[in-house]
Amino acid sequence: MRDRSQFPRFSGDEMESRHAKVKTLMREADARALVVYGAGRFSSEVYWLTDWPGGREAYLLLEQDKNPVLLAQLYNHVPMARV
Repeated sequence: MRDRSQFPRFSGDEMESRHAKVKTLMREADARALVVYGAGRFSSEVYWLTDWPGGREAYLLLEQDKNPVLLAQLYNHVPMARV
């Protein structure tokens, strides 16, 4: 298994809480989906919602009753995004 020990990690409870907050806002706005974009040092929103410190372009797709989907720009970033 890959190791991310060099990066701080958020707990599973924290990540669930963040997703719940965003999904509440989505329901209030009657939004079925949310796409979040980030790149390099401008990817803090993606990091906040995924706990993945990506360094290149990434898209995050959030839907109400589905698991989040993270799209990473470079194929070699996929294994670390899955950790």
